[in-house]
Amino acid sequence: MNQLNFKTQEQIKDEYINSGEAERIKKEVCERLEETGYNDRIRQVCLEYIQKKGINNVSLTELFEDVGKDKRSAIDQNIQHEITKKIREFVENNISQTY
Repeated sequence: MNQLNFKTQEQIKDEYINSGEAERIKKEVCERLEETGYNDRIRQVCLEYIQKKGINNVSLTELFEDVGKDKRSAIDQNIQHEITKKIREFVENNISQTY
């Protein structure tokens, strides 16, 4: 008789990485952000921030904290939903193992 057991979060994470799925999804996110102009908009915001503050008066940490605050919410909702769906499908398809 087969017994169904659920994998731990760590096991699923390892499979996600080792299967190459994490890298495929990361690549897709990068491509989609580039296609939608998100990267260009963020570059422009960073450039304006640096010009306003002066190049010698801005640290990388400050730039991340001040510019990065709301930029995740600026990502197209369709992209967020598609990527979340792909990750969810991976987890659902890999959450259990039969012994």
